[in-house]
Amino acid sequence: MSTYKIVHVNEKFEELLVLYPKSINELFSDELGEYESIQTSVIFTPTQQYFHDILDFISKRDDYSYYHGVHTLDNKLIKQKFTLQVFEYYILVTESEDTQYIFNIFNQFSQNFYLINT
Repeated sequence: MSTYKIVHVNEKFEELLVLYPKSINELFSDELGEYESIQTSVIFTPTQQYFHDILDFISKRDDYSYYHGVHTLDNKLIKQKFTLQVFEYYILVTESEDTQYIFNIFNQFSQNFYLINT
């Protein structure tokens, strides 16, 4: 089982993360103080600004379901199950195998998505 977070970086900070790709783990944290909250809101895009388009795409699939805040894809063809939980600045993804399948779907929409291993 694999769990990771997907975040969307504002375009102004894209160049910084290209130069320092490992800094994303330091810039994003679940335990936010006042300073970190402001930093997060400047560097990362809130999920409601981009998730709607992606949700339209995945909700049309036959293997999609939604229950109590958890979006689920149960792909019978590749025998994998994926869950997505949407939070203010990130999406928590759990996959039955370590394939980063959902992250690849997000990257079809924008190259500003980054994966943070948990």
